[in-house]
Amino acid sequence: MNKEVIKRFYENVGNGDGPYNLNTDRFAPTAASEKIKEIVLENNFKCILDIGCGMGVSLINLAKLLPDDVCFVGIDFNESMIKRAKEKLEENKSLINRVTFVVAEADELPFKSNFFDLVFSECVFNLVEDRNLLINEVNRVLKTDGILVYSDFVAFKDVPVYIKESDSLACGCQSGSITLSHNIEVLENNFFTDIECINYGADKKRRKIELEESSDVIRSENKKFEDENPEMAEFLDKEISYYLIKSKKSASIPDISGINCSCMKCK
Repeated sequence: MNKEVIKRFYENVGNGDGPYNLNTDRFAPTAASEKIKEIVLENNFKCILDIGCGMGVSLINLAKLLPDDVCFVGIDFNESMIKRAKEKLEENKSLINRVTFVVAEADELPFKSNFFDLVFSECVFNLVEDRNLLINEVNRVLKTDGILVYSDFVAFKDVPVYIKESDSLACGCQSGSITLSHNIEVLENNFFTDIECINYGADKKRRKIELEESSDVIRSENKKFEDENPEMAEFLDKEISYYLIKSKKSASIPDISGINCSCMKCK
């Protein structure tokens, strides 16, 4: 997984370059996002973190639905994405005092321990090289009994090396896919319990069609990829699905990061 290639890809997306035009402000399948919204509305969360918030769409939409005493923080590793998120926040001035967007790495969160009630993420965890370190960090910033919910591509069997090493598939989160049992193992090793998994494979296919219909470039690039890489294309179609995974923090891991939050929300 080439981190610089991934960062450059999303930098271009944030700037409106490449196949994704400036009107494309979300990429994850919709059904999983709706389930995250349902979880939020069913609980009394007071501070929510979105890891890999992109252009801030999900976080801002959630903030519109919740009371004024709920605070929201979105992080993304890409400055152009955070810039776009802040621009969207300016269009929703009533939310400015309780929504914050920060440039940060998912596996090195700049927040104090035991702070958030909910951490959620959409189509981001597969972009991080060390899944264990990422989940460890999430455990650190969550309160005990806090909720982690994330959605991403999940493989039905081990992903072949030729897919893992594909830069284009890494940018689309698919080459970093791991099996459902591996996802669960990492969560359990980091003291997460009450694990629930929902397969949104049908929505994965629907989102692919939507993106192709929105852009002639995306459609032609996908067709070219399928024609030139039939083995890869078949694996992606048959052996990779899209899941939402929800779990609860049951215990704290010793804080080894020494990182404290510097933003106003977390002081």
